[in-house]
Amino acid sequence: MATGSITFGGLASGLPADIVDQLMQSEQARLTKMNQTSNQVSATKSTYSSLESQLLALKSKAEDMQSADFFRPHTATSSDEDVATISADSDAQEGNHSITVNQLATYDTFVSKGSVTTTTAGLSADTTFSFDYNGTSYSVALTAGDTLADIADAITNTTYDNEDDGEGVTASVLYDGSNYRLLLNARDSGTNSGASRLDLSGAADLAFDSGETITGGVTGSNDNSAWWNSVAGVDASLTVDNIAVTSTTNEVSDVLAGIKMSLKSTGNFTISITNDEETLKTNVQSFVDSFNSVISFINNNKSSFGGDSLARNTINMLRAEINTPTSDSSSPYSELSTYSTLSSIGIKTDRSSGLLSIDSTDFSEAMSNGFSKIASIFTSKPSSADETAFETAGGNEGLSYRMESLVYSLTTDTDNPFDAKSSGLQARLDSMATSIEREESRLEKVRDRLTKQYANLEQLMSQMQSTQSALTSALAGLS
Repeated sequence: MATGSITFGGLASGLPADIVDQLMQSEQARLTKMNQTSNQVSATKSTYSSLESQLLALKSKAEDMQSADFFRPHTATSSDEDVATISADSDAQEGNHSITVNQLATYDTFVSKGSVTTTTAGLSADTTFSFDYNGTSYSVALTAGDTLADIADAITNTTYDNEDDGEGVTASVLYDGSNYRLLLNARDSGTNSGASRLDLSGAADLAFDSGETITGGVTGSNDNSAWWNSVAGVDASLTVDNIAVTSTTNEVSDVLAGIKMSLKSTGNFTISITNDEETLKTNVQSFVDSFNSVISFINNNKSSFGGDSLARNTINMLRAEINTPTSDSSSPYSELSTYSTLSSIGIKTDRSSGLLSIDSTDFSEAMSNGFSKIASIFTSKPSSADETAFETAGGNEGLSYRMESLVYSLTTDTDNPFDAKSSGLQARLDSMATSIEREESRLEKVRDRLTKQYANLEQLMSQMQSTQSALTSALAGLS
């Protein structure tokens, strides 16, 4: 509605020039209160939306903590990274190991003795190129006119068993300085259970329209063979703490639990594996921070929530989960031994604020008893076979699962209270917007009426004053 001031210059009545504005102030008191209430409801809706975002961030952190990897950080180092680099996952165990790399794994490679002098030479007739790979026979249909590049593409693009696992054959054209040859590589290194991965003894001759031929059928370890095994695929050979080990790949991850060795060259090195207590504490602190963000947000925005119960109930439910002991995932589904609650590992709750904090001394003592003891508080979960018995016994899953479930029920589940709250507040805002619009329309009419009334009054008083002045002059003339 229009809110500009209305003034009457020099009212004959002697009333204030802004009389309409003064009268409208009392009329607008109701609209002012309605706008204030609307702003408060809007602020509450916005605050609940922000709280929901905080809760979803906590849910995401709880989901991260459902993996045991979150609680088992390790540091692994190699004494010589030119020989091998090392990485560790959650299954690694503290310790030191002496390693000797005797031989690196290589990729089986064959190159044709036969060649062509130009890249444009094409096959003189349709033919089939056959070979064995990892004990399976493959046949590649070739068409008259196919060049070496076409043949290489056809071999590479053949569908191979276990292709998703990196197996297969790639082919390319090799220029030796004067002629062009066909080159085949196994995509996976090492041997096929000790045997060569590639077998080209059944390969047919490839005759070209240039009169040149790539002869097939005879393989060997030198370039006098029709197909020369220029690089024989061999397994990596190493000794781990004086135990002989072989691997088909130079990425060795199944020898020491939780340790991946990326072999670079032959030589000696040692591995040192330590529990990374600082990283574990940092990981757990990230959960504490996420939880505290929710609690602090609610505490710091009490006025915006307007005394609504949902915010208070959210705090109570979060605190209840924090204080609930986790149960053992197997029968008899009692509380976890050693540690079952956050407080037992040194994560304390402040009585006044409800915020969590980590007592470094108590947490260090818990870590000394094994990372898995801490992990179980968050990650314990019954198997599908035990799930019914676990629920019947009143077991409590790990905190990360309970926290995820709680936030899901509050923010995402069907008919969840946060959606209901948002919908209710929005409906109230919509209703108030309609009422405010009506009130603004009413006030506009009142303003128009008052403006007209005082404009008429101004005109009437001016006329009366003119008449009075005329009468006064006439009477003065008679005397």
